[in-house]
Amino acid sequence: MVTTKHCCFGVCRSDSRYGDRDHMKGVFFIPFPKRKTNAEKCQRWIRACNREGFTVENVTKDTYMCSLHFVGGKGPTTEFPDPIPATSSSVKVEKIAHKRKAPTSRNKDPVKVAKTHKKRLICNNTAPSTSMPGSQEADDEPTDLPINDDTTTTVDSAILLLKLSSVSGLRSQVMSDKADKSCQADTKYDEVMSLKVENRFLKKKLSKCKNQNVATNQKHFFSVDDVKNDDKQFKFYTGLTWLQFMTLWNFLGLPRDEPSYHKSSLKSGKSPSKRPGMKRRLDPINELFLTLIRLRTGLLHSDLAFRFGIFVSSVSKIVNTWIQFMHLQFSTLKKPMFATRETVARNLPSCFKKFKGIRIIIDCIEFFVKQASNFEQQCNLSSSRRTHDAYKVLVGVSPTGAVMFVSDAYERSTSDVEIVKQSGFLDHLEAGDLVVADQGFTIGEVLAEKGAHLNVPPFSNGRKGRTLQEEIYTEQNERVRIHVERCIKRIKKFRLLRKAIPLSLRLVFSKLVFVAGCLVNFQEPLVT
Repeated sequence: MVTTKHCCFGVCRSDSRYGDRDHMKGVFFIPFPKRKTNAEKCQRWIRACNREGFTVENVTKDTYMCSLHFVGGKGPTTEFPDPIPATSSSVKVEKIAHKRKAPTSRNKDPVKVAKTHKKRLICNNTAPSTSMPGSQEADDEPTDLPINDDTTTTVDSAILLLKLSSVSGLRSQVMSDKADKSCQADTKYDEVMSLKVENRFLKKKLSKCKNQNVATNQKHFFSVDDVKNDDKQFKFYTGLTWLQFMTLWNFLGLPRDEPSYHKSSLKSGKSPSKRPGMKRRLDPINELFLTLIRLRTGLLHSDLAFRFGIFVSSVSKIVNTWIQFMHLQFSTLKKPMFATRETVARNLPSCFKKFKGIRIIIDCIEFFVKQASNFEQQCNLSSSRRTHDAYKVLVGVSPTGAVMFVSDAYERSTSDVEIVKQSGFLDHLEAGDLVVADQGFTIGEVLAEKGAHLNVPPFSNGRKGRTLQEEIYTEQNERVRIHVERCIKRIKKFRLLRKAIPLSLRLVFSKLVFVAGCLVNFQEPLVT
């Protein structure tokens, strides 16, 4: 029976039963060193395995290690007899596998070799001399030449001169070689320096390309720049064209210090923190863009957070902050928005010529709101004829279709007459003003106290029909009031106001409707 072999190294899964698989090709198993005969090597292999609880006692005759864990993947060699430790990194493995180069042989300096050779020649041979025997020079310098043999002396001297001349020629040749080598060294130095400069330049270029690739691969989030060149798309998201949006941006005016995020008054009992908040991820113009998208499209906070790459909680803070900020800026226009009778008469459309002294057309809008938990609020917001809880807002429109007045939000149980009295609408009227309204506004006596007049369709007073004059009067009134309906439709195109208002926006709902009415004035005029 063939023994099944398993690799005991780390988390290796090599198994002799699956030799036909791709990862097992060329893999063979090496028996573990015996713990008795080769204890030191056995300990080294156990440490390399790095397995918890694996000791010498666990080593048996059937303990194996596969060849993959040795340098080169070919099992133990004389140079690398032990496996690579399981804890080694790829850098360390490469360092282990790297074989150190043999030391280069040191070439002797040829000039020194030539000098040494010359000294040996001088020591071994006598210098040539023309002096007579018995002279002082002959006595001072030892010589091996026979003095009495002139022929031998001459031959030996000639040989020595030839050798010395060959040494001097060798020296000059060595010096020229040295000069050539120094020139070559200078040339190589210049080449190395140019290669280093080129290498540094290419590294910078590679780093720049990597940064560009990282920036390209980063996820692109939605911003104002994506749609500012397409008025159709921009109007879909915000209700304004790009030019109208920039007019709004310039009117609001970016404050010198970025406004801090608005905090709900429900948490005002806590002392405000002086620590700086988290750095904003959106610039102010994109925060305004996000707020208008929330108003216009009614997208959920999580959807906007995903589109703009921010947290869901940040969306709520941004929207509340910018609603508060826009309401603060638009509040300075409350009085100028209510145009004088002279201004209205100067820009009066032709269809209003029969209404002398007309200044404003009024109506009430209802906005659905989610049911409150407070039973008293439930009763005030509900109606016997309607199923939804709602708020009511008084809106006043000029004959050209511009919003002139927006009241605070009142509970549905409040009558139209009471809203007119409590909203401050009467404070803007002057004697001689004409107010056009629906039959529900029985405010003739209230307006008479201010010297103003009311134009409403005539009441039938229990009659089955109206007279011809009453029909003409009603038709004229409806033609005029259609413009306030169109203006209300523009306000309700802000989808956040069309659906049931969430409880989180109840505290700022009046401001929200006022801001929506002011944003309508940044659009094209309804009547020209």
